[in-house]
Amino acid sequence: MPIPPTPAITAFYRDIAIEDWTFVNIEEYYREKIGIEDTKKVKDYIKKDLLRVANSDFDATRKGKAKEILDDWKIWSAPEHPIKIGNLQINQIATGSGTTRIDNLQITNKRHHRDADDEERLTLKEFSTKKMKPDEPILVNEDQEKSIEEESISSLSEKDLKRFEEKYLRMRSDQMWTLKSGRKVEEIVYGFAQKLAYESYLHSFIINESDTDTRSLFSEDEWKEVITSEVKERPRLEDSLKELLKKYTVVDVEKLRKILFEPFTPNECKYDQKFHFDLDFINRVYRGMLPLWERNDNSFDLLKPEAWYQMNVWSHLVDPVFYNVNIDLIRGEETSLVKNKGGIFRICGNFLEFGSIETGRKCEGTDRITDSLKTCKMLKGMINQLATECNMDEDYVRKLQVVGMLQSANRMQVITVDLPKGYITRVRRRKVCEVAGRLTKSKPLALVLKEIFYVKDTILQTLEIINHKDDVNTENFLEDSDEERQ
Repeated sequence: MPIPPTPAITAFYRDIAIEDWTFVNIEEYYREKIGIEDTKKVKDYIKKDLLRVANSDFDATRKGKAKEILDDWKIWSAPEHPIKIGNLQINQIATGSGTTRIDNLQITNKRHHRDADDEERLTLKEFSTKKMKPDEPILVNEDQEKSIEEESISSLSEKDLKRFEEKYLRMRSDQMWTLKSGRKVEEIVYGFAQKLAYESYLHSFIINESDTDTRSLFSEDEWKEVITSEVKERPRLEDSLKELLKKYTVVDVEKLRKILFEPFTPNECKYDQKFHFDLDFINRVYRGMLPLWERNDNSFDLLKPEAWYQMNVWSHLVDPVFYNVNIDLIRGEETSLVKNKGGIFRICGNFLEFGSIETGRKCEGTDRITDSLKTCKMLKGMINQLATECNMDEDYVRKLQVVGMLQSANRMQVITVDLPKGYITRVRRRKVCEVAGRLTKSKPLALVLKEIFYVKDTILQTLEIINHKDDVNTENFLEDSDEERQ
């Protein structure tokens, strides 16, 4: 059976001319997008994607080309020599011509023609709201299978710093985020990050509210403005769900068992999935947790591995809540952006992604679960992909959000990522919640389920934006039509 192509494959192997499928060009492309200098890892990514191309639904010429490269892999991937594959002579001298075609993708409308770097594409105000053909989102695989103990700060090469500088220089000053103080966020970020010897959130123009280095760059008033500007309206929990959660928040196991078998629909009406699915979900979650709470000993001890919590707790609390909507939670598989050992939220039958789960994270006290730079970059890639799907229309793009669920044993923290202003991607945190091993009112399961419903509702809000991105503004359409007739 053919392997379906991922967006990463589509972005490069479909759009780039076959004669530019040189190792130098492809390697440069992968290094730029993945941010990894290890040649062996880069080669592994390339080889895996070429295998997918060879077994995909691409045209016969491109599939054949991928097979030729794989057959001559050792020769083809030695960039210091000109080589020949089939009847095509390929010069592997790094002239940069192929890279220019890859890295200088362009977005065009009637008035503007410019580079389409991830951040540059988010200069939205100059784009017309009329339809334009966006370039395919560039998505790549990224190794994220290291344990927390193995994660380390990545050093930056001169090449990395040069790319960071070029990215900044392509930004337009009048499109940057100007604070009330008159300072521009992008200029502040660049001025600090260009001096760092290690990779930071700031090199991706990500403002992470938990990053102390970033916080130190702003005054108290500036930081408040950065964190609170353009914050999206928070989804509200329905009253019927609140009432059921309150009803189930008891400390006696026998009492809970009795309550769980009582009708949970309003006024004991007949169950209708359209209106009562979430109520049924709550009931099933508590029933599923009951056997653990009924045990004499506390099931949640420090000796249990992360996999135990994923299997016995989180898979029952998170996965089923999406069964009634057009969202799949894909666990343990490679996403279009990264190898993720937790999971990703994706539209059914589509590659559009709305969030991720990262497991095995480290707890810092009671108010923070660590995230990783890779996770934040992955979520940035997801929201940039959704922005491209919205044709870079600012009216839609500034409303987008993606979510991350950070899990550490029986604890969870939700982070949200948005594009508030200018070229900045912002990461904000919610409170840490905990699934208790005993029935308790100090750590009720209701608070965890509230966060899970928040994730679901946030994803659905963003999905609603994507679904309406092609709606016609009748007034503007008629005015445009009148202008065209004149």
